[in-house]
Amino acid sequence: MGEIKEIHRSPASDGENADGISEDLKEALREFRNSVHAASDRPGLFWKKQHEAIMVGLNDRCTPPKRRPVLLWGSAALVVLMCCLFFFVQNSKAPTPDLAAGSDQNLLIEVERALNQSSPTALAPAVFLENEIEQADKKR
Repeated sequence: MGEIKEIHRSPASDGENADGISEDLKEALREFRNSVHAASDRPGLFWKKQHEAIMVGLNDRCTPPKRRPVLLWGSAALVVLMCCLFFFVQNSKAPTPDLAAGSDQNLLIEVERALNQSSPTALAPAVFLENEIEQADKKR
């Protein structure tokens, strides 16, 4: 490419156009344009290969991705299997008997018997004594 020239803005008396652009600047822009054109001047084969590469890239993006049928069927089978296991397999854990409920029932029966008695069983000898004292008082 060409050399880069240092461009200075010169005063109006130093060769400026009516546009306000100096001749040096116009010359530098012309050289830049020519160097860009020369760099982009490629043989037709280069542009043909570029075109083909772009078209291949576009075609790859436009085609839908290929789904593998094995993966599709495998995932469907897995979903069906999981549903079957979830809905049709019963809980294999046997229920444990509630032993505390039986002892609670026995306790309730004993409380009911105690409430139906006129006196506690521990005071049964005292009741017997009371009955004898009452009978002795009636005799007098």
